[in-house]
Order: sequence, then structure tokens, then C-alpha cells
Amino acid sequence: MELPFLSAHTDSAMATSHAETPDYFVRAATAADDDAILALCARFAQVPLPHFRQRTTYLAHVRRDIAADLEALPTGTVVLVAEDARGRCAGFARVRLVNDSIDGTRNAHLADLVVASAHEGKGTAQALLDAAEAFARAQHCTHLQLFTFPDHERALRLYRRSGFETDMLRLVKPLA
Repeated sequence: MELPFLSAHTDSAMATSHAETPDYFVRAATAADDDAILALCARFAQVPLPHFRQRTTYLAHVRRDIAADLEALPTGTVVLVAEDARGRCAGFARVRLVNDSIDGTRNAHLADLVVASAHEGKGTAQALLDAAEAFARAQHCTHLQLFTFPDHERALRLYRRSGFETDMLRLVKPLA
């Protein structure tokens, strides 16, 4: 998928004030990125899950879903990779075009955003989020939406700082 909305490097405004903050190059993933992307799926095991979710089941589901998209990227889906200054995969995001369930408008859904532990707090997640937003705007989407677990405070801070607001809350009552 062509990504004319992405600049060659992230805007300096995306970087934090730390002098050691590297610039990240965000681009569409290629088949050469598959192993690095799938290796980063292990980071999902560190997400705070509700007590009724099984970590191994969640991890297997996410890995299987991402692997399927990497094998045959669905229409309207983009996988973005953030490269560090050495050209290594520092993180990835997966974005899908969807229709809003209430008003039918075209939206972009941020299905995943993962950063390698060595790149946490260095602007990688923000660079990927900004690229996802640029993709959504280029596709004339009304909203960029996502789901996250309620105890994933680090992700919630990033999303709120980036202008996300609560739309609906999904509540679950375990029956077994």
C-alpha cells in the first residue's frame, strides 16, 4: 500500500525533550519485517489484563491475528513499522479501515501498537500513533479509534495526551 502521507522521518515535534531521543523512520511493513513484528508480539504478554482473561490465550490470539494479516494483508489494512537510527524495528502499529457502528462513517481502527522495551519512553509509540493518524486522515476517516485494557495506564496516558476521548465502555461479566 502506498503511504504518501508519511514523511521520510518523524517530525521533530514528535520527539521528546530528551537529547538522546532518536528519530524514528515510520514506513509500511514489508515481508522482511515479519519476524521482527511477530517477535514483538511477546510484548502483549506484559499488558495488564482483566482477571478473567488468560494471558496465553490472549497472546496466542493476537499473534495468530497479526500473522494472518502479514500473510495476506486485508484491503484497508496497513502495518506500520518504526525503525530506529540503525534501521532496526523499534515497534509497529496495525490500522484497519472500518465503518462506525452508529453512524456508518469511515473510521480507522488502531488494532495494535507495540514498542520494543528498549525504545519505551523515547517517542516510538507517538511516532507510530502520529503515522496511524496520518493514514486515517489520508483515507478521509472521521475518527481514529482503538481499544485498550482499562489497567494499561501507560497506553491510556499516551492516547489521552494525543487527544483520544472515551466513546463507549465495553463491560464484561464472566459467566463461567
